[in-house]
Amino acid sequence: MEAIVSLLWGKNTEVLRHYLARRRRIVLAPAGFAGTDAASARAVQEAGGAVQVLEHLVPEGRLDEIRADAARRAHTVAQAVESERWPEFCGVTACSVERVREVLTQRLADKLLPELVLVEALEVARRMHAIELVVVNEDVTSVGKTAALWARARKIPVVHLAHSEILGELYTVHREFHADAMVAFGPRGTEPYRDFGIEEQRLPAIGNPAWDRYDALIAQRAALRSEVFRQLGLSERAPLVLFGTTWSARLSAHDVPDLYERSTRAFLMAVRIVRAAGIELNVVVKDRPANASFGRPLLDRLAGETGIGTDAYRYATNETEALIVASDVVVSADSNLSIEAMIANIPALNLWDERSWTLGPCFSADDGIVQTTSSDLAAAIAGVITNPGFRNALLAGMSARRSRYYVGGGAALRVAEALIGYARAPEPAPSSSAPIYPWQLLSMEQGNDLHEGYIDQPRSELFALFEHQPRCVLDVGCFTGATGQAIKQRYRGAQVLGIELNHAAAQVAAERIDRVFERKIEELDFIAEGIQPGSIDTVILADVLEHIYDPWAMMLQLRPWLTEDAQIVASIPNSRNLLLIMDLVGGRWRYEPAGLLDVTHIRFFTKDEIVRFFYETGFNVAKMASAPDVRLNSVVGPAGAATDIDLGKMVLKGVSPEELVELKTLQFLVLAHPNGRTDGSRMEA
Repeated sequence: MEAIVSLLWGKNTEVLRHYLARRRRIVLAPAGFAGTDAASARAVQEAGGAVQVLEHLVPEGRLDEIRADAARRAHTVAQAVESERWPEFCGVTACSVERVREVLTQRLADKLLPELVLVEALEVARRMHAIELVVVNEDVTSVGKTAALWARARKIPVVHLAHSEILGELYTVHREFHADAMVAFGPRGTEPYRDFGIEEQRLPAIGNPAWDRYDALIAQRAALRSEVFRQLGLSERAPLVLFGTTWSARLSAHDVPDLYERSTRAFLMAVRIVRAAGIELNVVVKDRPANASFGRPLLDRLAGETGIGTDAYRYATNETEALIVASDVVVSADSNLSIEAMIANIPALNLWDERSWTLGPCFSADDGIVQTTSSDLAAAIAGVITNPGFRNALLAGMSARRSRYYVGGGAALRVAEALIGYARAPEPAPSSSAPIYPWQLLSMEQGNDLHEGYIDQPRSELFALFEHQPRCVLDVGCFTGATGQAIKQRYRGAQVLGIELNHAAAQVAAERIDRVFERKIEELDFIAEGIQPGSIDTVILADVLEHIYDPWAMMLQLRPWLTEDAQIVASIPNSRNLLLIMDLVGGRWRYEPAGLLDVTHIRFFTKDEIVRFFYETGFNVAKMASAPDVRLNSVVGPAGAATDIDLGKMVLKGVSPEELVELKTLQFLVLAHPNGRTDGSRMEA
């Protein structure tokens, strides 16, 4: 199944919707990004797509292993820091050395964990889907950078959809550029990147999808202004001054730690001065929703300290565009809010501080945006409100320069079309020797070559089913030995034997695991190969049983070579998948090159038939987990109650919650034991 990995923020959900309306894909997204909340998930589904939360692909047992790995890595860094005597060179005390060790071993582990989980989830996703694109809203902080670097390493196109119009000089982490391309809001946003050598063709200026709302809002400005004033309890007689807060991202030493408080205090002082001059004002402070827990209390304290009272302003955390369109003046600190004011034809004042001098001017002298420091902010606010000539001159300057920052509405569609252009190109048209139809794969010569895009990744999600540390493993259909190699790395001392018919894959596997047999398991002479009866304690059957003509005979043949505590771990496609049923009801049973109806599948299993298969061949199923089919995420039933599922020409009546899980399963992950075990184990649901 084709998929894209999206680390887009919620404000760019419309981009996903346009993309999926043109190319139906699975959207793979970390929790908290567009598509993973209810509203954006609905938009994705209405466009014909489906969403899979990446973290949900990582088995619970594997999470514990990743957490331990993060702790080990952090401990290694702490040891390296101490061995290099960094604390001594920095002149810290013994007590401080302990603190350094604590920070590195605890906080670093916490920082590493999300990135390690993300990489694991991406690798699992890559085994399940053909990923054609990775798109991020930033590629310099931990999660976005991890996804971008992973994509580049896997030769998957990665595009950075800018989250802001970069205005100042790039510094420290921002001087890194990990994506293949960055989609900018306007020509101005490309300048800092071109200044340090990024090619212009990698910096298309297409627009900001989040600004597409402005055309409609401006068209109804009068009604919108009345509604904003009504909701916030503002005076219709006074102009509205909007202040957008700013904060320190703490990404480098350039950041001013108390920037939020300093800039807000400067604005409130300016408000007090303007009002003291007899100019009536409505004041709204627009904050980020994430700041609400501390923003309002801090503002109340600052209002008291500056002597204007807590009732002198209104506090808001959403509807930025509506507030800007309804305003008379917009004040912000080196912010894109000035550009949004420019779009809405509202005068903008840019508040400078010491950081502004470090990073260079954000706006030019002829952009129509007033550059002001805290000492002259009050005069600038008063001038815009009381001097029509000054105000009109600013608006004329902004209008003349708007196209430098803003390329117009309809950006979401333009961005989606650009992303489609960057997505991995489809496979070339088949030549005369290549298969045109899935059935032609059956008559092709198989087993000698590896396709350039083959997936060389371990099936580590199966490891969570292990009940004991593997000692001697038989990986049937081991391909390139990636799974066996991972087992040997994770479980020291484990011996791994592989069976693989593809010659090229077997050659790769032979470099990774202990032995590889290039023959069918039914034809393997265990004694001749030196394998003793009762010596194999772990068998891996990853997407194997459905390809074997007589899997029952294979299991019977295998039984004598297993230990009494043997664990058989298998992944088996689910033939009771709801999409297959829907197709069958509609008269379709379409074989494909891969998937549930892979043309090379000759056996088909449901959940109950998997249990019967193992029982009839001398095994008991101890555990069974479901790997969900993300195409069916939108199919839900009432919590804890049965439901009916309408398939058009047929209705499934009284489907229990347990059955619904089965119907939405892509494949089952199974743990089975020889039924001669004496510990009384029974299958866990």
